[in-house]
Amino acid sequence: MADETKHMDYLNDVCSKDILNLQLKESIYQGSWKKRGGVGAFMMLARKWDRIENMLTEGHFDQDRWDIFTEITRKPNGDDGTMLAEIRDLRRYLILVEAEMMARGIVDSQRGNQDVKEDSNKHAFQAEEPIHSGDKMGPSGISSTGFYNRQNDRDRFRNK
Repeated sequence: MADETKHMDYLNDVCSKDILNLQLKESIYQGSWKKRGGVGAFMMLARKWDRIENMLTEGHFDQDRWDIFTEITRKPNGDDGTMLAEIRDLRRYLILVEAEMMARGIVDSQRGNQDVKEDSNKHAFQAEEPIHSGDKMGPSGISSTGFYNRQNDRDRFRNK
């Protein structure tokens, strides 16, 4: 069985390339991604997701549909128009959104992710507390109902 955490060895490489790419693109486009405000930024993210979804479903038989690893394997070079290029673009736009919220003083850049702490004994990250009351944390630090609670989060946010 392959090492299930081998991908962690590549995080610094992925993130440092994201930073270099974002710095280059921002020097050219100078914030055009946020020109139309938050709704425009969301629509930009939605278009990227739509593109990924279309690439996974167009012309594929059922056994291949939704298999993002297989799709990347077909064209792993990351050239424009490939699945890997779309994933990179989406991830980088998400980074820009969070950085923008820090620049506006909405998100505290000094706090980082308040839901993780470094466990110096294990050199791993674990959640400090459940996101929702009643959640049980798994060994990965992801709550047992985390995925399904996203709708509850949206509803709670809208009702404030």
